[in-house]
Amino acid sequence: DGLHVVPGELRRFLGRLRLLHGVPFSYLVPDAELLPPESMRFFYIDRAWTDAIVQGALSVGTVSTADRTQLEGVYPHIAKEVDEAERTIRQPGNEQMLKDGSGTLTGFLLRSRAVSGWPNLHVRAYSVDKMPDNELSNLAESAPERMKVLRLERLAPAVLMVIIDGVPAVVHIEEPRQGIQFGVRLDPEDPVAGSYRA
Repeated sequence: DGLHVVPGELRRFLGRLRLLHGVPFSYLVPDAELLPPESMRFFYIDRAWTDAIVQGALSVGTVSTADRTQLEGVYPHIAKEVDEAERTIRQPGNEQMLKDGSGTLTGFLLRSRAVSGWPNLHVRAYSVDKMPDNELSNLAESAPERMKVLRLERLAPAVLMVIIDGVPAVVHIEEPRQGIQFGVRLDPEDPVAGSYRA
């Protein structure tokens, strides 16, 4: 795979693991009382914990002390490649790929009827709280004020998990934008003047 130490499929697997894909929900929320109905819980991700998950997954292939020593020697390169892979798991359509990460991952769990009522909720995170909401909503994901959403997934019909690259100042959760546009054609020769068309 070119200049990479880790094959592409394994890089993607480890990147997804760092974003807690495949981690049982009971490990994330050990008691239902910690996420009651109609609640939202913000969190930080401990990088030491997610690095330990990656190291554990990689250690499965080591048999001898020599294998472990070799893995220890190349692990800094592996960690860098997994850092890059983690940022490509969720790619927003028609957006420039963001390469540099903040190092700090945050996120939230939302348990609400809004999640089940609007399955395609939009989540946007911003590093600033100085612009009007309508200006923030129109920023592309590649804009410097907009933070990258690394994971956006419904874990259950009413539970949404979001992981953000950095610590946001503002988070917008919106229902999908839908609408019908109407136009009016005014033609004096048209027998039905001012007819509507959708």
